[in-house]
Amino acid sequence: MTDAPVLFYSPMTCAASEILAFEWAGIPYHLCRVAREERKGEAFRASLNPNGQVPVLLFPDGRVLAENAALLAWIGDQVPDKGLVPAFGTPERYVFYFWLSWLDSTFHAAHTPLFAPGRVHPDPVQHEAIKAQALVSIAELLPRLERHLEGRQTFFLDRRTVLDGYVFAMGRWSEPRLDYPARFPRLAAFLDRMRQDPAVQFLLALEKDGTLDTSPSRAFRGHVAFQEMLAPERGASR
Repeated sequence: MTDAPVLFYSPMTCAASEILAFEWAGIPYHLCRVAREERKGEAFRASLNPNGQVPVLLFPDGRVLAENAALLAWIGDQVPDKGLVPAFGTPERYVFYFWLSWLDSTFHAAHTPLFAPGRVHPDPVQHEAIKAQALVSIAELLPRLERHLEGRQTFFLDRRTVLDGYVFAMGRWSEPRLDYPARFPRLAAFLDRMRQDPAVQFLLALEKDGTLDTSPSRAFRGHVAFQEMLAPERGASR
C-alpha cells in the first residue's frame, strides 16, 4: 500500500475536480491513471468500483470511496481552515449540498448521452442524433450557471471552494461545441480565470503528460501503477 490516498483518474473526466481539490487542500495524494478500457474491465470493477467509473479514492488502509459528492466533501473537510467547503451546521453548508447535488445529478447526467449515446440506444445509426439532442439539453442547463455567476469571481461564496473545480471539470466538456463567449460569457470568463490558477495549469499539463511527478502544492506524491493497486476484496463505498 501507499503512504497517502490514491486517486484513480482518467483525462478529461470529472476526476479533474478531485485533483484540483487535493492541490488546493495541500493533502498528500498519489494518482493512478486508468484508461477507459481498464475502468470498464473486470479487475477495476471487482476491486475498486463496480460502475467502472472514476474518480475513485483508495485509502492506505484499503478503504475505497467513490462519487464526486462524497470525495469533494471529504477532501474539503480535511482542511476546515481553508474554507474549501462550508462548515457543518452553517446555512452555507446546505446551499453547498444543493449545488453539489445539482451538478452531480442534473448537469453531469445531461452529458452522458453526449459521450455514451449507446446507453440511450444501441443502434449506432441513432448516435449522432442522440449527441445533438444532448447538446440541446446541456445548453438549456447552462443559463442557470450563467445567472449564478453574475457578479461573482468564484462559483460559490466569495472564495475558492471545491465547487470551482467541479464546474471547471464539466464546464469545459461542451465548451468546444457551444459558443460560450457569445452565449454564456460569464461562464466563459469563469473558465478563463480558472485556467490561470496554478493547480488548473498543473491539471491540464497532467492530462497531456501522465508522467509528471511534481505539482505546485507539493502535495502530489507521484503516480502508481494500476496493476499494483488491485485487490479482489476491495469495492467502492465499503
